[in-house]
Amino acid sequence: MKLLQMLTAALFALALPMIAKAEDVNAVNGLWDTAGVGDPPRYLIIDIGGCADDPAKFCGEVIAAPDADDPDYFLGKLILYNLIDMGEGKFGKGKIWNPIDDNIYGGKMELLEDGTLSVAGCIFGICQSQVWTRTPAS
Repeated sequence: MKLLQMLTAALFALALPMIAKAEDVNAVNGLWDTAGVGDPPRYLIIDIGGCADDPAKFCGEVIAAPDADDPDYFLGKLILYNLIDMGEGKFGKGKIWNPIDDNIYGGKMELLEDGTLSVAGCIFGICQSQVWTRTPAS
């Protein structure tokens, strides 16, 4: 009996990092408000989750554009594509669409300690980032 308890404890200890990792990865799932851009600041609401073609990767779809002159232009568009979990709350090797210039850049994101999400678009190693906040009540 003692051996069974020791084996159970050892298996749990080995599985704990995997459980914690799954919780970290899932922490980015849900609704996020982009940082306001422009004058007056306008933002989008993004739904982040597993990509349709590869649920192990992360994608973000625009589900609302509350301040846009033409919200239909944004709705349903992917803003984040195929981001891979790099561990420790970091995601990379994906793409990001910049609705301001309508271009796609290398993309990465990082879940910060305060619960916000740093999202960056990069080209030739130069990145521009903004911090997204959790949409209230998501």
